[in-house]
Amino acid sequence: MFHEKMLCDVCKSEISQYYDESYKGNRGKCTICGIDFPLE
Repeated sequence: MFHEKMLCDVCKSEISQYYDESYKGNRGKCTICGIDFPLE
């Protein structure tokens, strides 16, 4: 299950959330800054 909408700390753009099979968990990515991080 995905988390509620999140905003990037750097540019305040909405974070895109997805499931990463290789990581085996949910991740978030800012499509503007390119920052990618685990959500769990």
